[in-house]
Amino acid sequence: MENTFHKLAKKILRGSATDAERHFMDTYYDAFDNIEGREEVLTSEEQTTLRNRIDKGIQIHIQRKNTIRFRKWLPYAAAAIILAVVGTWAFFLDNREKLPTDPILAAEEILPGGHRATLSLADGRVIDLSETQTGIVIAEDNITYNSGDTLLLKPSETLMLTTPKGGIYQITLSDGTNVWLNAASTLTYPSRFDDAERVVRVSGEAYFAVVKDKSRPFKVNSSGQTVEVLGTEFNISAYPAENETKTTLVEGKVKISNLESQISNLLKPGEQAVISGSTMNIAQVDVVPYTAWKDGFFYFDNVPPRVAIEQVARWYDLEVSYEGNMPATFVFGMVDRAKPLSAVLNSFAKSGLNFEIRQNGSKKQLLVSENK
Repeated sequence: MENTFHKLAKKILRGSATDAERHFMDTYYDAFDNIEGREEVLTSEEQTTLRNRIDKGIQIHIQRKNTIRFRKWLPYAAAAIILAVVGTWAFFLDNREKLPTDPILAAEEILPGGHRATLSLADGRVIDLSETQTGIVIAEDNITYNSGDTLLLKPSETLMLTTPKGGIYQITLSDGTNVWLNAASTLTYPSRFDDAERVVRVSGEAYFAVVKDKSRPFKVNSSGQTVEVLGTEFNISAYPAENETKTTLVEGKVKISNLESQISNLLKPGEQAVISGSTMNIAQVDVVPYTAWKDGFFYFDNVPPRVAIEQVARWYDLEVSYEGNMPATFVFGMVDRAKPLSAVLNSFAKSGLNFEIRQNGSKKQLLVSENK
């Protein structure tokens, strides 16, 4: 299974990459010309071809209030591995008038999320999973970490894996299916699937790599829909606070059923189904922006500020408050999720938004207002 980096490299070699994707690769290679193990990602010939295609410099399209402008991407350092987003939205930490009783936080104090999750058992017990592990493996007689260390013997019949804000975890189900759970998400599943079908439920966002089993369809229940597959890879975004459920197919074929309208459709690779109430819309999309989180990146591809801000807030465990109307601007770019919040903030140039971070009791609050 190719990761996001490899997919972007192949798109550049085929000539189908966007300017933003090409510049991200340019920045990556400038920063890591001597990186060890790079040959495992691309062959020497591919690396040479890739460099020849991206060494002329790139400009990006910036859309703001129906005006088209162009600026140069800024070359960010190796440690950030960040594709700069210019002319979209900015973070300002110098507004001292709001909430005077709440201290202002420096962005570098806020670290990114990590491998954090809890495992809930049918008997009511809740186990905090190790942050030094990346995932768990479900077997018939025990549950282990990916490292092989035993976590639990004789697991309960119904289990629930939950990630908090700022958490991500991976799980291998009893049939060998792999699931990556994004921040603020829950996966409910049995310790062992029955002989007729394999059924799980997800709230939030998850990426599935389903093991093929023609005799036992795999079903994922989420907000307003059921996804049925035999063996494939797809991403589901079904956060309770959002009014849409998005299913993006990477490989194989899936059947999407709208539970309210009872309408079903088949998805092909590269298609996305968006369900809202009784409606279902299917469109051809670039799957990378919807799956890059699994490989450690935010990918903003012409999305409204609120969408991008909510993604950042979930990963850095921030509460968001909006004041006034959001400017008619769109967010572009790719950001490394492994860096402190300051690295994300520093990668954005000034735009029509002010951002301020405050400590509000035990919560960290991101205040978003229009820059007047």
